[in-house]
Amino acid sequence: MKTYTVHDRPVRAGQDPDFVLVKEGFNWWALFVPLIWLLARRQWLGLLVYAAATAALGVLMQGLAFDEVTQTLIWLVFALFVAATANDWRRWRLGDRGYRFAGVVQAQSLESAELRWLLQQPAASGEAPARPHRSAPTPARAAGDGLQPFASPFDPV
Repeated sequence: MKTYTVHDRPVRAGQDPDFVLVKEGFNWWALFVPLIWLLARRQWLGLLVYAAATAALGVLMQGLAFDEVTQTLIWLVFALFVAATANDWRRWRLGDRGYRFAGVVQAQSLESAELRWLLQQPAASGEAPARPHRSAPTPARAAGDGLQPFASPFDPV
């Protein structure tokens, strides 16, 4: 099971609700392609900080004349730090854009976490959430003729 934090934006009259789920834990995309991940998530400040930290770290290691093995280990630790904190940066950025923490949900995938979150939310009228319909009601049920075991939506009424 994966754990996701849910962040929503306060809804004004006439707007649809807006929420974002962010996975807890390590971010593999931020480990292997941090610049692309920062650009894709529109983390402009994070991109600037990452570029500045990378440049400063490179200059510092060259100035102190570290050997290649030490430099490699330092770069590895830096990359692991970025990947471990990337989702926290995303949460911070969402909070900066007006989103607020709404809760936590656990599921196998992002899609199932979204569905689970939506189903546990009360409807706008204060009623229990409506379950999504998987198929249309059969004509026998719609007409009130009672339950017919092999009825389909294509049967004549």
